[in-house]
Amino acid sequence: MAGSKMNPNRFSILIVFLLLAGQSMLTASELKLTLQPESSIRLDGDGTIHSWSAQTRDISGQWETTTNWLSISTSPVPHHCESHLTVSIQAASLGSIDLTGKPTNNLEGRWIRHAIRDEKHPTIFFVMNRLTLTNALREPIPTWEFTVRGKLTLAGVTNLISFPARLTHPEATQFKITGTTELKLKDFAIEPPLFQSAPNSNGNNYPHITIFSNEVKLTFNLVFKPTGAQMPGK
Repeated sequence: MAGSKMNPNRFSILIVFLLLAGQSMLTASELKLTLQPESSIRLDGDGTIHSWSAQTRDISGQWETTTNWLSISTSPVPHHCESHLTVSIQAASLGSIDLTGKPTNNLEGRWIRHAIRDEKHPTIFFVMNRLTLTNALREPIPTWEFTVRGKLTLAGVTNLISFPARLTHPEATQFKITGTTELKLKDFAIEPPLFQSAPNSNGNNYPHITIFSNEVKLTFNLVFKPTGAQMPGK
């Protein structure tokens, strides 16, 4: 009827409803995930004497991201995704492993923990500040390829790093992020140790030998699951 006015109470209820609906839409477009115990991070390096490997599963992390890229199933133009990911590692948990991945008590594990100063800087941090989608596949399982950029803090030194990563979605409530990147120890003020042999029969020492190379390969296998919420449909 012309000139009729909405009841103020009904108007207030409508405003509240619209606000709640808008909040629900925002929540539906965001995804919060928590790193799972089966995740692992591994370091591999070469040396004059032999190669070495160290690994840890003592990792914690959170990932918050929008979900608009979940529906992308073709090769896109590089697409920036709103995401924030943090990972922390307890330096003291890095331990030597053999070629089969079995833990060992070799020099390498003790050295890497000492080199990254686990007493002075007990935690290694990585904070992602940019996630760029470069490719999307649907077969055999949903897969996305990204370029990750963020800040890595190791031995108290923070550097900006960038590397490729692959994300798969094998289950409705699980994401796996895998990849490798190369690090240079000296970029983090870590000096590879030197080894000096005992004097020979003539009383002369052999030259110092570098046990570990400056280049280290970092391999990550991170498993995330939604935090207290159901996964939106694929």
